[in-house]
Amino acid sequence: GGRVHVVASGHVVHPFRYPQYYPRTEHEWLYFLSENDVETRLEVRAEVSGEILLSFLLSRTTFHHPTCDLVVLRALDDETLLEALRPFGRDHISALAPCPPSATKVGFVGHRLASPDDPAQVQIPDVVGGVVLGRTSKGQTFFRTEETLVMGMCGGPVYDAGGRCVGATEGIVPQTGPEQLRGCAAVITSDAIDLFLTQIEEGKAPDDSESRGAAAEGGGGKP
Repeated sequence: GGRVHVVASGHVVHPFRYPQYYPRTEHEWLYFLSENDVETRLEVRAEVSGEILLSFLLSRTTFHHPTCDLVVLRALDDETLLEALRPFGRDHISALAPCPPSATKVGFVGHRLASPDDPAQVQIPDVVGGVVLGRTSKGQTFFRTEETLVMGMCGGPVYDAGGRCVGATEGIVPQTGPEQLRGCAAVITSDAIDLFLTQIEEGKAPDDSESRGAAAEGGGGKP
């Protein structure tokens, strides 16, 4: 009976909030943007050609997780969104399942560019296999993938063999990271996602418009 939530990667949807990922020397234009300058759409693309089959405008109401690279968005109208998705067989909300034990096989869903040199940057849906490695003492969870995930996989769901969502891709460990984890995927597990969604439903997670208002009243600077 709750709202429909769209879960995505914060640095993908709102890159200007993550200057550590986008050096000003290379992405200076990002430093002139805010949530008021962008619109976010949920797209369904053809598996082979990458053709956009559906482009659905989402609400400007967003919720950024306080510690994870995670953002939750909403439709302008839930029923309209679900009706638009129904012809594509996506008329249900992905069920969340507990993160499986180490060595369990999973699938990472996202997209890749049809050609790195294509100025149009056509995006093709993609799935990459992987296995669960485990959780560190700091609470971070890592998965080993069959190939290093490319740009476009961040924020995508991670599914178990039963088609249940066990997490979302947060990022890829760089070659400068711990040797045993280089190239692995850092994953926000389903329990963390479920807790954040529950907080949103219960009104315990302020949306970003409230956060921006509080910062403005307190004289806060640009995030």
